[in-house]
Amino acid sequence: MFLTAFLQGRGRPAESGPLDGAHRRSIYQEVRRNFVPPWLTVWDFPPPSATRGSWTVSNVPAQALALANDPFVLGRAEAFGGRARAHAGTEANRITWMYVTTLGRRPTEAELAACIRFLGASGDEAAGYADLAQTLFTLQESVWIP
Repeated sequence: MFLTAFLQGRGRPAESGPLDGAHRRSIYQEVRRNFVPPWLTVWDFPPPSATRGSWTVSNVPAQALALANDPFVLGRAEAFGGRARAHAGTEANRITWMYVTTLGRRPTEAELAACIRFLGASGDEAAGYADLAQTLFTLQESVWIP
């Protein structure tokens, strides 16, 4: 279980686990009722001390802020950007791979041109790909399931 500096109190575990939960899906994560992960709280995680028949669905500004600033999202964007940089081919091929992997579709010509300009304007290739990955993560297409 990953513990932020804000998760304080009685019964706090001595050590914090890895931020990404050792690559486990959230359903397999350890959750302590006094230390609910802030990332899950933003997405309407129910209190672990009570039962819930269905998951509450909301759309609040905190969710957009979490996608923009949460260390978990930033770490996953860096990792995804690194995978894209390691992908063989041209920059256009890498961007197309990122779109297909994230959104399940190829970029339009305008999107591809904008992404190429974006990466060209970035002084650091690794940071540019990480920023592009985070941008794809925050698109409505990525957040909402049609």
